[in-house]
Amino acid sequence: MADIENEKTYDAVFWTSIVKLKRYFAPLVNEVFGEHFSENAEVTYKPMKNVVQASDKSLSKREMDALAEIVEDGVRKLYHFECQTWPDNTIALRIAEYATASAYMGVTLTPEGAQIEIPNSAVIVLQGERATAENDQLQIRINYPGGKAEYSVPRLHITDYDEDTLLRKKLYVLMPFIVFLYAPELSTLEKDPDGIEKLRDHVSEITEKLYRTYLDGNLEKEDINSILDLMERTLEKLLINFQALKKGVDYIMGGELIKTRTDIAREQGMEHGMELGLEQGKIRTLIDLVLSGDITAEKAAEKLGISKEAFEEQMLSAQSK
Repeated sequence: MADIENEKTYDAVFWTSIVKLKRYFAPLVNEVFGEHFSENAEVTYKPMKNVVQASDKSLSKREMDALAEIVEDGVRKLYHFECQTWPDNTIALRIAEYATASAYMGVTLTPEGAQIEIPNSAVIVLQGERATAENDQLQIRINYPGGKAEYSVPRLHITDYDEDTLLRKKLYVLMPFIVFLYAPELSTLEKDPDGIEKLRDHVSEITEKLYRTYLDGNLEKEDINSILDLMERTLEKLLINFQALKKGVDYIMGGELIKTRTDIAREQGMEHGMELGLEQGKIRTLIDLVLSGDITAEKAAEKLGISKEAFEEQMLSAQSK
């Protein structure tokens, strides 16, 4: 049951991400299928539920993670994405089921009968091995009376990317999942104070890079907030059994850091405010960590590049407000 619940959470994160960051769905399609749609391409999402019968004859509803039509310059194509925690070839069966259910959207009646359009399908794999020639494609073979058909379904592995690559390629819809790079190390990091700090610092670094991207004019403020909210949701599920890690990361994702950045940016002018917010948020976070006993004042001062005495003055000033 836990695995199913995890899948549902990550499916929901993916769907919410592509809906809230709709104009960045095209870069994802371009990356996976080698297309050349612009960010201004018209994207229409088509939620699709399918009723399937299990081996025990019971019926259940399955819903596609994402089905969308893109139209630009007279070109119209249908794209279907499934989000999968682990690489598993059983997904091929679901894709075949969904393809059949959605095919009516592209049906064209002909003098001979009908022509059916199968959507372009792909799988987003959140963890597991990096893509290889053996695992970067799913092969779907369909035997029908008088012949057979075969087509490939590409897999995009999150482990093949880092946040810099996702930002450079404008694959912002995948940013909430970048924390899966740490999934294989969670048990080790949980037991190591330096490991907890490593994850916390990286999450903070990702947050700062997102804001830098905003300052460069490549993301809207609402986009940043959506990505951070979804990353927090992903981390909450990913770290559900790793409470020490969750505690450390909560300071970054749900605490004063994000609130300070937003408030100061609003009050003092966007660019100057964001720069100041980054610094003040970092100081506030480090103070919280010292007060909770997670790190020492010496370590916090080292991170800020100031003396221990100067940091203690910052602590006194913050506590007096």
